[in-house]
Amino acid sequence: MTPSTACNCSPAEPCAGCRLACKQLGLPDRALEVLHALLQQAPQHAEAMLLLADLYDELGDVAKACEWFVRLTSRAAHDSGALCRHGGLLAR
Repeated sequence: MTPSTACNCSPAEPCAGCRLACKQLGLPDRALEVLHALLQQAPQHAEAMLLLADLYDELGDVAKACEWFVRLTSRAAHDSGALCRHGGLLAR
């Protein structure tokens, strides 16, 4: 699966719809691949970090989820939602 040509996004910067479509279509490996590619192009992309943290959490990889929450909160320390979700993950 590649990002849709109908939405004119590129593999280097897939649109939010394509990222979520991979996740919703049950293609978590493809969603991880797309998000990691995006972060190579834009390392400060907070939304991609949050999506990665959530996806790793859903896949049961708590260590990787925590890693991405730490990266996110180190760049966006004011994001109380991310801090709360990270805390909830650690409390399990």
